[in-house]
Amino acid sequence: MDATTFESSDFMKGIFKNSILVKVLLIAALILIMTIPEAMVTELVGERMKRGTEVVAEIGSKWGESQTVNGPLLSIPAVDGNGNQFYCHTYPEALQISTNLDDNERKRGIYKAVLYTADISTKARFTKPVLKNFSLSDKYSLKYDQALLTFGISDVRGIAEDITAEIGGKGYKATPGIPTGDVYKSGFHIPISITEEAFSLDTKVVLKGSESFHVVPSGKSAIISMNSKWQDPSFTGEFLPNERSISEKGFDAKWNVHALQRNSVQHWSGSKKEEGNQAVGVKLLQTNSFYQKILRTIKYAILFLSFTFAAVFISERLTKINIHPLQYLLTGLASILFYVMLLSLSEHLEFNLAYGVTTSLVTLLITAYAKGIFKVIKVALTLGSVSAFLYLFLFVTLQLEDYSLMMGSSGLFIILAVVMYLTRNINQEEEGTFASA
Repeated sequence: MDATTFESSDFMKGIFKNSILVKVLLIAALILIMTIPEAMVTELVGERMKRGTEVVAEIGSKWGESQTVNGPLLSIPAVDGNGNQFYCHTYPEALQISTNLDDNERKRGIYKAVLYTADISTKARFTKPVLKNFSLSDKYSLKYDQALLTFGISDVRGIAEDITAEIGGKGYKATPGIPTGDVYKSGFHIPISITEEAFSLDTKVVLKGSESFHVVPSGKSAIISMNSKWQDPSFTGEFLPNERSISEKGFDAKWNVHALQRNSVQHWSGSKKEEGNQAVGVKLLQTNSFYQKILRTIKYAILFLSFTFAAVFISERLTKINIHPLQYLLTGLASILFYVMLLSLSEHLEFNLAYGVTTSLVTLLITAYAKGIFKVIKVALTLGSVSAFLYLFLFVTLQLEDYSLMMGSSGLFIILAVVMYLTRNINQEEEGTFASA
């Protein structure tokens, strides 16, 4: 054998030995390319989410936005000898607010907004304050006949009807706006004249809103209760309910909050920051909020592509059929198409049903394509089974929210171990191929 023949033999041997490396590098490059359509799908989901949020906000703006109810607050003018006036404020000694949320959904196109009408019953007991409660000297006088009871409402457009109140056995009508502006920025007030050392307030408010409802437990002691037929509440705010029950018939929740928990003074004069961050309440979750689930599935896209390509690659090595890069690319596009179809179907069907339909269609597509490539039904069914298993694994992971990370990492570890086992002899196969040549 001359030198030229020997060099040619070494060159061909190097080509054979490196063919697997070349194919693996090519597959890796295809996976990187597939990140482009993956990013486009992620952006598409984000756009649909944004559009849905805009539609929900628009519907809410016409009905009533998320509501926060604050009060009642007793405000009394204080005047000195020069006629200078400011307001002194007092929280109730005891406060009890019970709310029934009558929920309903409004649709615009494929998007839904959760709306509610809140029937709010408020009972409060006040003690007539004196100058020393506000650390004021005798040069000031309190104008008890010009007192105000004020309620803070975050979106007054949601007030559904006239508000009447019973104070000390007398009937009063509410007046729009907050004259003092010291604490609440929007709401309504009731002018009263204080003649008793203690008096009680009993009023009802019908308030429209959307998405969430909160109450600030202002008062030395406050009992807040809420109930609704909504089956999927998310309790939010500064405090969780002391008592709660959730069933198919709806939910009931009750909070007991006192002044020490809120770290708030009972009496003060002048302005004070509105304590909306100390509210308690509920958010009415939409069970068909599927966009977040789809975004979670897309996070597994690259791993799914890798395992799908690995399955095709292993089939290629076992059947000795060389697969064209275009065929890898089309298989990858079928996997990416899964997320687009899942998005489109989920906007019209229940998510689990949409997931099942999409999985079936994509699995059938990959199986049929594999049959056309390898001409062996067993290999095609194996690839289809791998695809179906991956999507089933992902579906189970999505359902186990508390254990999704553990489930995902454990499952991927097992899948990787299987792939490593199946590819353990690839180098020996190449050596055998070259030897036989």
